[in-house]
Amino acid sequence: MTLGEIIKNFRFSSEEEMSIRRFASLCGLSAPYISLLERDANIIPTIKTINKVAQVMNVSPDDIVNQLNSDTPADNKVKDIKETELLSMFRELSDARKEDILNFVKMIHSNEIK
Repeated sequence: MTLGEIIKNFRFSSEEEMSIRRFASLCGLSAPYISLLERDANIIPTIKTINKVAQVMNVSPDDIVNQLNSDTPADNKVKDIKETELLSMFRELSDARKEDILNFVKMIHSNEIK
């Protein structure tokens, strides 16, 4: 399930259907961005976006992450909100910084298994 599908389900499950504009306003996000999330399954939301959506939906960010994982193979699932936050931050880095971090994590990992 995508964040857009989660949002759309929430908007239409309300007693009175909530417009994209209303939902976006409550989240502090733009209506075009919410519309894009609902239409494009390839958009990867940031942890900030997930937190804002979760707050409006009155659920924990972990609940959202679990729904995002619902149709993902078990070995590819995000384990918790901290992992989601790390992945979100990692995606925003330059390729050179990603390489630095990957090398650092490999070093830590090799020390952990010794």
